Amino acid sequence: MQSKNTRWYEYVLNVTDGMSAKEVADRAHFDQSAMTRWKKGLNVDPKFAVQFARAFNQNVLHALAEAELITEDEADLHEVKVGLDEISTQRLLEELARRIDNPSQIRGRRLPGPRIGSEADDPDYSKLSDQDAYDLASHKGEPNIGHDEVPHEP
Repeated sequence: MQSKNTRWYEYVLNVTDGMSAKEVADRAHFDQSAMTRWKKGLNVDPKFAVQFARAFNQNVLHALAEAELITEDEADLHEVKVGLDEISTQRLLEELARRIDNPSQIRGRRLPGPRIGSEADDPDYSKLSDQDAYDLASHKGEPNIGHDEVPHEP
């Protein structure tokens, strides 16, 4: 089979600068047959592209672009935005609705405090003065004025 120098294989040759296939494979910790496949023009597996880039101190994103697994634009990403300013209003509302519908779960964990539908429910509010997990329960106030202490009208 005639060799077809692909963009990936040209990149490998440039980075390895005359190293033998065995030396490259040993340094990158993969089988030498990968080099043979690339020389024949076969596509690189993403795992090998990343492994190769790391072994030769190359930018992983640029290696993936050379292997034509991602675009040049994707390789040139410099930051990942995850702030609320970057989320659409629709997506924000959907997340809020999800949290309202599932108040006991936020990112897979249960919030502290009583669970709805459990024996911890207090429909008659008899435990209202008990401390809860949120420290929101009412606290005992001033005692009520007794019937004898009510001021009398003259």
